[in-house]
Amino acid sequence: MIRIETERLILRTPTEADLDAYLAYRNEPAALLAQHLEPADRQEARAFLLAQQELSEDAAGWRMLGIEQKHRSDAKGRIVGEVGVFVEANKPDEGNVGWWLHSEARGRGLATEAAFALLGWCFDARRLHRVTSACLADNAGSLRIMQRLGMRIESRMQESRKLGDEWHDEIECAMLSREWNERSDCSRSLAEFRSPN
Repeated sequence: MIRIETERLILRTPTEADLDAYLAYRNEPAALLAQHLEPADRQEARAFLLAQQELSEDAAGWRMLGIEQKHRSDAKGRIVGEVGVFVEANKPDEGNVGWWLHSEARGRGLATEAAFALLGWCFDARRLHRVTSACLADNAGSLRIMQRLGMRIESRMQESRKLGDEWHDEIECAMLSREWNERSDCSRSLAEFRSPN
């Protein structure tokens, strides 16, 4: 079980008790439409959350950490989204990170704060050499998060992702472990990631 604390958040291995909260953000209609996804099935979602508890820290595949807000009494113990890293079995030194937040939790820098903590875990605990992240080219919010994290744009992939009947461009960003370690601000307070609103 993994547990990472930041100023405002707890990132943790999800449990079966997170099922309703997981489905609440995973099955938001606007998110499903934007990603051209089908709603997650309750039984499959339960199995996914249970499988996350069985993973060793160095397991390949998708490692999800639920995002819980520390100081919100109305949300105590409830996850409002996730961050995660995918590591291919044949590339154990590389990972691809991503995030997903409920619409009500967006706009306050929570995704950036959580992703920053996840990068720290990827490089410091998991000892990855290289971490990437990609988003649709028109997803300005995710691209801003990658840039705030200090990741550099490596490529714009033309029509690399098919959603429904349409092809979309993607932007991929990356960071190396030495770049993470060279950052003069990698141990700074995460307060600056908060939205001014």
